[in-house]
Amino acid sequence: MNKFSTGLIVGSMIGAAGLVAILSDKKSRHKLENSGSKLLNKTTDMINDVTNSI
Repeated sequence: MNKFSTGLIVGSMIGAAGLVAILSDKKSRHKLENSGSKLLNKTTDMINDVTNSI
């Protein structure tokens, strides 16, 4: 996977999360923050695995 496609995937995920955060209420936003931190950790691990395998 090259840097361009990785950037598109990560950018799309950030954009979708931002849109959901804007449209949600306070309780949903708090749940999104908690799940977002877990997703960020998983995404970082995935990107590290991909870059290490190249």
